[in-house]
Amino acid sequence: MHKYINIIGESSPPFQVHLLGGKGQKLTELSWLKYNIPSGFIILTSCFKTFLKENPKLELFIKNYFTQNKLDEPSAIEKASKTIRSQFLDYKIPKLVTYDIIDYFDKLNTDFVSVRSSATLEDGTKNSFAGQFESYLNVKRESLLDYIKLCWSSLFTARSIAYRLHNNLSLYQVEMAVVIQTMIDSDLSGVAFTKHPVTNNKNQIVIDVVYGLGEALVSGEVTPSSYIINKNTLNVITKDIVVQHKKFVRNKNGSKNIWAEIKSEENNLPKLDERMLLEIAKVGKDLENIEGVPCDIEWAISSNMLYILQCRPITH
Repeated sequence: MHKYINIIGESSPPFQVHLLGGKGQKLTELSWLKYNIPSGFIILTSCFKTFLKENPKLELFIKNYFTQNKLDEPSAIEKASKTIRSQFLDYKIPKLVTYDIIDYFDKLNTDFVSVRSSATLEDGTKNSFAGQFESYLNVKRESLLDYIKLCWSSLFTARSIAYRLHNNLSLYQVEMAVVIQTMIDSDLSGVAFTKHPVTNNKNQIVIDVVYGLGEALVSGEVTPSSYIINKNTLNVITKDIVVQHKKFVRNKNGSKNIWAEIKSEENNLPKLDERMLLEIAKVGKDLENIEGVPCDIEWAISSNMLYILQCRPITH
């Protein structure tokens, strides 16, 4: 493992969460287990530490802000988040680290990547931090370094600060890795729960799916089609097929995501055929067995290829 970089698929156990963060640790493990993960690399927490060490004014500013200001109101937390996060882009990532990051980006041979947060406290069985840190899509080479800093700064989103206060966790002794991956131009995206998320039935797998990119599902802009699978037999129990009138896709030059109208003939076809539905259900069942707990799995399909984007324990 490089001092600052870990190539997804080129390392073996142990996969250390204090270096890779929660998301990075899980993706590295899944790749080692031969699941299909988008190619990429992980900027280790040691890089974040070096960034702060080389920019001591920023680190001191963060510590002083939390010790000198009361955070007893939502407005105070929002102000803290905005004030601290605004500082990050003013500081530079050390040159040696920058060279390595750009070098590994070039080796991906792609124009666009996703830049995803991977905090050390993220995606655990006790504290999931789900949705509290930020990730960015369609990032190009020339803006990569700024988006990495934005990921680091998302340690201090208002939601994350409030969550740490509520759970008596440190406000500034936290670390973040960053996952850089080739963008997948998804035909279908979704999530699989290996325990029914509403009834808590442990014998059922629930698979939600939308056309296009998964942001349509995460944002709530689109109601997904939903399948309930018997975990033991892998037979389909129910199908709730929803007609989807729009989908979130990359524009023609790939620079951003846009809403596109879905043609009526596309809605006359099943979103997931039986083969792919069974494959997703099997992956969910296998990952639950590996993790030892029910899981929430994000996936995407592009050109009939299933990609696993994330796997985390279901927490409440």
